[in-house]
Formats: sequence, structure tokens, C-alpha cells
Amino acid sequence: MGLEEQIANISWGQRPFGIGVVGCRGTGAQDAMGLPCLHQALLATGHPFGPRVFLADGDTFSETN
Repeated sequence: MGLEEQIANISWGQRPFGIGVVGCRGTGAQDAMGLPCLHQALLATGHPFGPRVFLADGDTFSETN
């Protein structure tokens, strides 16, 4: 069996997957705020998991941010 047949047999809608958001200001913050809706939509359409989410930001923690 070739790779194409193996990939075709994978049930992508039933597999866990991850989303990484790098940078949590501006666009990254807007993306992160939409992830709970994506999670609920996946569960509502029968996906057994929601996405695993990883947020990363290299900013130094301070009063201004």
C-alpha cells in the first residue's frame, strides 16, 4: 500500500490536533479569542476533541503590558 492510500484511510475528523499562536498582542490576541468558538463548533459537529492550544509570547511581563 502506497503513502497516498494510507493517508486516504486516515479519519482526519477524529484525530486530535494542535494550534499554536505566537505573539499574544494584536492579531494573536484576536486569534486566541476565537479559539473557544472553534472548540465549541468542533464538539457540536461531532469531533471527539477540541484543539490543543499553545500560546507563546516573548514579551517581558511588566505593568505596561
